[in-house]
Amino acid sequence: MTNVLGFGGADEHITANTSATNVVIAKNAKLTIDDDATLNVEGICLSASHDAAQLVIAEGGQLVHHNEGTVATFQKRITAYNDPQGNDGYYLIANPTDNETVANLVNEDDYDLYTFDGAADLEWINMKSSPVVANDGIGYLYANSSNVTLGFAGEIIPAGSTDINLNYANKEFGGFNLLGNPYACNVYLDKPAYLLDGGEYLSIAANTAIAPCEGFFVEATAANQSVTISTTAPEAPTSALSLTVSQNRGNVIDRAIVSFDGSSNLHKFMTNPAHTNISLAKGGETFAAVSTEAEGEIPVSFKAEKNGSYTITVNTENVNAHYIHLIDNKTGMDVDLLATPSYTFNASTSDYAYRFKLVFSMTGVEENESNANSYAYISNGNLVIDHIEGEATMQIVDMLGRVVSTEIVSGSYNKALNLKAGLYIINLNGMTQKIVVK
Repeated sequence: MTNVLGFGGADEHITANTSATNVVIAKNAKLTIDDDATLNVEGICLSASHDAAQLVIAEGGQLVHHNEGTVATFQKRITAYNDPQGNDGYYLIANPTDNETVANLVNEDDYDLYTFDGAADLEWINMKSSPVVANDGIGYLYANSSNVTLGFAGEIIPAGSTDINLNYANKEFGGFNLLGNPYACNVYLDKPAYLLDGGEYLSIAANTAIAPCEGFFVEATAANQSVTISTTAPEAPTSALSLTVSQNRGNVIDRAIVSFDGSSNLHKFMTNPAHTNISLAKGGETFAAVSTEAEGEIPVSFKAEKNGSYTITVNTENVNAHYIHLIDNKTGMDVDLLATPSYTFNASTSDYAYRFKLVFSMTGVEENESNANSYAYISNGNLVIDHIEGEATMQIVDMLGRVVSTEIVSGSYNKALNLKAGLYIINLNGMTQKIVVK
């Protein structure tokens, strides 16, 4: 690590990840941290005291620092909501500085600025009469009729972590809180959350990186809950698989997440229920993200806004999966998502909600393999039990608790299973074992 980096030019840039003990920026000099670059430094010294124009963090750049009193200017690009490319133009933003004045925030009357209060009758609160964007971990919804670059200038918080208390009210959106990244670098949450991406609210798993100047939604499910925001990346990524839905033109419309690390669930946040969406059912409720055991079956709801072709794609990058299948209850199609990670289908607005189910096993026993506690295994499609003490009753139960087979067995057993693909439990005189039927 370089001990001290000095910058004396009028237009200096950091273009790659750089670490130093200290950085000194000379008077009349300017340093910009470019997109995709991170400056990791113990302390920063600005020779022109408290001149935020000396240190600029471009959108996509990051500053990880540890000393009080550092000032900087952040840039956030905003594409106009009447953009001919069809960009929605709405963004969840956050101010990473202590300055409530944001350059180019207001463009006469052709802009929108809202805060969110899930307990209010009208959850979105118009801020046009007082266009102030403060820090304190608050998020805002913003749009502008012009292409602008917002400038957040002021003192920035040293890297670390903070707990933010969440508001809760027992109503439809009463547990949702619009927060923002209060730091100069990526942060990680201990809860799943929503980001706004191209006009769609897309869920993310816990411990997913959230960039500077980004706002996000988290949920409280009861009073007196909080969320931890930390600049320290987790040692291991969240074990989670995600299902994304795209239309035939390729854009992502919605996302649902199944995590296996014990993080909390996230209810579905739909500002327009008519939009195409995908969700997961658990305990009679609808979620965008659920935490579950490593093996099971989850009903998957899909609703199409219009008739047409759609694609569900699975991402299992951080999951050590043995078996992940998507079952189309309408067509009977059984898709092995580990072999073919996407499924394209035709849907209509009249399709019943729970058209799909997800069957998964993170720790299943491979075919032709068994462990010390196993008494049954699958071989060439047959269920095999080599030794059965006396005469026994064998039941096979699916993951919804339904008995799908009951049989009296003795000696040994080797028969084909006439069952749909999925995860099942065998009960043999009080001994239970899970098996995966492919």
